[in-house]
Amino acid sequence: MQKNNLIISIITICRNAVGQIERTLFSVAEQTYPHIDYIVIDGASTDGTYDRINAYRSHITTLIREPDKGIYDAMNKGIRAATGDYCIFLNGGDFFCHSTAIENAVRRIAEVTANVDVFYGNQLLLNELSGSSRIWRPKKRSRLDFYSGSLPHASTFIRKGAFDEIGCYDPSFQIAADYEWFLRALMHQMQFSHIDTLVSVFVEGHGISTRSTIKELQASEKMRARDMHFKGYRRGIYQVGLFLRKNKLL
Repeated sequence: MQKNNLIISIITICRNAVGQIERTLFSVAEQTYPHIDYIVIDGASTDGTYDRINAYRSHITTLIREPDKGIYDAMNKGIRAATGDYCIFLNGGDFFCHSTAIENAVRRIAEVTANVDVFYGNQLLLNELSGSSRIWRPKKRSRLDFYSGSLPHASTFIRKGAFDEIGCYDPSFQIAADYEWFLRALMHQMQFSHIDTLVSVFVEGHGISTRSTIKELQASEKMRARDMHFKGYRRGIYQVGLFLRKNKLL
């Protein structure tokens, strides 16, 4: 694999996102990196979203418009359609931070000589309601970091072959299947590497994961994912480690 000319599959899923989808589409269309495979999965929108998507049709490699069984069912459709070396998921409403975001990320990826399955960059978290923002810079992640938290999905490049090897997202999870997949990859000894570059903007305040009831579901599903992959004494060790970290004793 020649890392300086990687094909990057960008996957956007959306449904009835007419007010947010255009900034996502525009941010992909203005990317300076030439080797992009852009896949859009529209879950049969009825609010004009499809018309906005059609306006950017020349920038889209694959467009699928049909009902789905949830966000991860839609993402799995995107994975199966992807032809790139790495996949990145930019959901409707989120966007790349600037026109050279993919170009800069690929340059950083090319600098890494080791074989890496998951590269993760930095993400700007923007709250549209309050106007506040902060940068999520995950840096190097330990197993304890993965036990307690996830990665910025819209700033993470996942090797396409990794999905072939350990499977796609588990659709039995409604909101935390990406977290479960990262744990699964970790348990399969897949390699993760941080690239210190700002990739995407995640917009808080309109997405499904910002609703209070969904946050409760997300916490419950993350616990289920941890129970799946951290078993026996390992679970106890990481629970103690998390307790110590929360109380600033570690």
